[in-house]
Amino acid sequence: MSKISCITRSILLVAALASAQEEITSTRLSESVLVVMGGGGNITAINTDEGIIVVDTFYNLPAAREARKLIEQLSDNPIRFVINTHYHADHTFGNQIFKEATLLAHANCAERMLTSYAERAKEFAETAGQVKSLEKQFRNTVQKDAEKAKKIKEELDRARQIKEYYEGFILTASPIGLKDDAVIKLGGKTFEIMHFGPGHTDGDLVIFIPEEKLLITGDLVFHHSIPYIDVNAGATPPGWIKTMDSLIALGEKIQHVVPGHGEIGSIQALIDQRAYLHDLWEAVGTAKQEGLTLEQAKQKIKLEQYSEYGRYNQALASNIEACWQIYEK
Repeated sequence: MSKISCITRSILLVAALASAQEEITSTRLSESVLVVMGGGGNITAINTDEGIIVVDTFYNLPAAREARKLIEQLSDNPIRFVINTHYHADHTFGNQIFKEATLLAHANCAERMLTSYAERAKEFAETAGQVKSLEKQFRNTVQKDAEKAKKIKEELDRARQIKEYYEGFILTASPIGLKDDAVIKLGGKTFEIMHFGPGHTDGDLVIFIPEEKLLITGDLVFHHSIPYIDVNAGATPPGWIKTMDSLIALGEKIQHVVPGHGEIGSIQALIDQRAYLHDLWEAVGTAKQEGLTLEQAKQKIKLEQYSEYGRYNQALASNIEACWQIYEK
């Protein structure tokens, strides 16, 4: 495994554990629509006369269970479908909590889940099973070797967290891989499931419910937050920008936009996301034309108009590097 892959896995695992600390909250957009936030992203549930459709499922099992409790307050109807907007763990690791529903995703989503996360699922199982052994090691060491006991305690704390959040975790990918757009008509509502090509990943789905004037974008929109550009999963800012153009063209058909991360917005959330991606892509292209190195580009490109966005200090440099890699492909 490459050094970059190891670092990425570590970062994602830390994020997975940290997400479990977030408070789970919910917002009703209408009598039929509930948005649940706080488990590492956003979940949207839409009730119809024939059942509920859920979009995305959070990062860990306790958060997904809490979300399900809130969704069940929306209606007594069964949960008929779950749709994953893309493969990332913060949108898919709660899938098993909705196991009775038909699970839908883009074909690339299912494939990437099974290849990218198989090792992590194994690690969760192994680590959760180490708690008793580590507890015994700690008890036997704490009075004899304080420094060694400290390291064991750190391993123990991590193992306990994984046991709490992922014990019994089953990697659950969609058996139905969509390659083209699809439409579900259920209980008087229409769910237009759209794939515009590579953007945030190569398996992004957008869900539009015209009766609710509701657009669910997954991580194609980080509302007023610096996004993650998943180069290894086929992300491409030019394709992402084209997708934003297609969605912006829906115009007044949209009242609410539920992003993958951040607060619920309006069509302005799409416009703002497009602007950031455009400015970032152009700035990196200009830096390359000027003959700058990647490190020089990171120092020069500030995009200060987005300095109030979430993750600005943490993610701008990695966005610059992602664009740099894509330009060089």
